[in-house]
Amino acid sequence: MIVVQNGFPPARVMRLQLDETGTRVQHAQALDAAKPEFGLPTQGVVVGDAFWVIANSQRGQYDSYGIPKDAAKLKPVHVYRSDITFAADSGKGVISPAAAPMPAKQ
Repeated sequence: MIVVQNGFPPARVMRLQLDETGTRVQHAQALDAAKPEFGLPTQGVVVGDAFWVIANSQRGQYDSYGIPKDAAKLKPVHVYRSDITFAADSGKGVISPAAAPMPAKQ
């Protein structure tokens, strides 16, 4: 499981290995942490061997309706690529078949 942790410093992208029941974390490993690009990382998507995450969501710059409080203060959106296979061969991080990179199309 790939997660974004942003509730307390340092902000990071983590790989969690769950037990066979899928209810407990057996191992946690930071893939990227305390990156200067991480203003407030939020949602992301796995594509192949990469996790693409919105690195600077600027959540505080919008009201409860999603309307910018002050559009002049908004910065360009940064999307960050994290390698989900980082240190997967260390014996700690295991890539499940569902998350493993798909073979290249021929």
